[in-house]
Amino acid sequence: MSSALSPSLDAVLPPLDLHAHVDPGVTTEQLQTLGNAIVFAVTRTIDEADAVGSRDDDRILWGAGSHPGLAKALDAYSSGRFRNVLEHVDFVGEVGMDRKLEHDRALEVLADSIAAAADAGKPSSVHSTGCHAAVVEVIGSASKGVVLHWFTGSQRLIDRAASAGAYFSINAAMSDNRISALPPSRLLPETDFPFTKRSGSRQPGDIETLERRCSVLLGLSRDELRQMWYSNLRELYQHMGGDVEVPTALHRALLAA
Repeated sequence: MSSALSPSLDAVLPPLDLHAHVDPGVTTEQLQTLGNAIVFAVTRTIDEADAVGSRDDDRILWGAGSHPGLAKALDAYSSGRFRNVLEHVDFVGEVGMDRKLEHDRALEVLADSIAAAADAGKPSSVHSTGCHAAVVEVIGSASKGVVLHWFTGSQRLIDRAASAGAYFSINAAMSDNRISALPPSRLLPETDFPFTKRSGSRQPGDIETLERRCSVLLGLSRDELRQMWYSNLRELYQHMGGDVEVPTALHRALLAA
């Protein structure tokens, strides 16, 4: 099993990051420092999502978010406005629930944003810190296209979420035990940059440390692992049904996986 990634495969299936924080005002020149990585860039508020709606970045997919750890995001959430903004972005994220803030409002926002994602046929990146059971309960049967970001719930909740169709995005800050508890066929890579800088993610799309660890944990070469990431993502989109529009770079990679 090799820890090196074939340069030819890296060109066809570039580094994939299902959850990273990128400033909505980032310039095209700054994005070029990310190389050929494909990054799902979450936003924290409707205003941020509105600001990225007019962007056209071939390797960056922008999300519409309402971060559950920010009171201003939950207070500003509007169902109608969220749906309007969602028409101009690629996915829903970051949404979810967090133990820090009032339960009922967060529950209401999560349920509505997940429903909006389902109606629009777009995937969603969901936060669940300290509220794992509540989040799994909310996504329930509406879990097509749901990616549970940095999920640390119990094995029972993992099994329940997976049975309902959810996927799990993992990062280098998660322990081997946490990663090994999740079903490989539902795994997707993330950095959650900048919150994983100490764990080896130097920028959005930098999944090298994660891939080296997962190669060992899953008994796969890095080439096989990279192919698995894209195969899983392709399955996620297929399970959602319909024709989901994605940037050209991602479309090419999904066809090649």
